[in-house]
Amino acid sequence: MWDATLLTIALMVVAVGLACVLGILLGLVAGLSDRFHRILRPVLDTMQVMPAFAYLLPFVLVFGTGTPAALLCTVIYAAPPMARLTALGLRGADAGVLEASASLGANGWQRLWTARLPLARSRRCCSASTRRS
Repeated sequence: MWDATLLTIALMVVAVGLACVLGILLGLVAGLSDRFHRILRPVLDTMQVMPAFAYLLPFVLVFGTGTPAALLCTVIYAAPPMARLTALGLRGADAGVLEASASLGANGWQRLWTARLPLARSRRCCSASTRRS
């Protein structure tokens, strides 16, 4: 059983890594673009609402039972929450701070790295303490 256990652990590590990368990339684009966010929302809704067995069956029919089908189904199951939370954090950035960074001459990438991402991160980890005070 040791070989099967290691194969399962390796599969989950790769699948979660791919889901995180895909979710963050989709969330970044959705957080910065209104049009992409409107297009992506129904897709993410469908991916989260549809039971796992509904999209597992076509992958099993195409790839057979094994690693590729499990990898793709795990990525489809795990990527939507990451994309939604990333987009939510980026969209919740304070408009005043973004306007101040633009007025200081920061271009789009500089605003993303110095204003949007730190604001999205700080909002997530400090939201409980700001509600109490």
